[in-house]
Amino acid sequence: MRMNRMEQKRKRKGEGSLFSSNGYWFYTYGYTVDGEHRKKKKCLGPVENFKTQAAAWAEAKRVRDEIITSINTGQVVRSDVENVTCSELLTQYIAT
Repeated sequence: MRMNRMEQKRKRKGEGSLFSSNGYWFYTYGYTVDGEHRKKKKCLGPVENFKTQAAAWAEAKRVRDEIITSINTGQVVRSDVENVTCSELLTQYIAT
């Protein structure tokens, strides 16, 4: 019986991770695009905005579905575009 309770509490593989830090809920989700493993981390909001951890999971699942939709529709930004430094942005801004 105890094993069944533990199994029910565990999340399935691929659902991501939910954790709180400094009074905020965060959700992380790993995925692969073009053979490259990536991880998204999203702040869901202050802990007090969610009455229970289950409520935070509901929001996390909504965020996960948005991530999956953006992957499936090709809207995911390549990592070389995601990792732009402030210096590079300023250089481009000054050049225009």
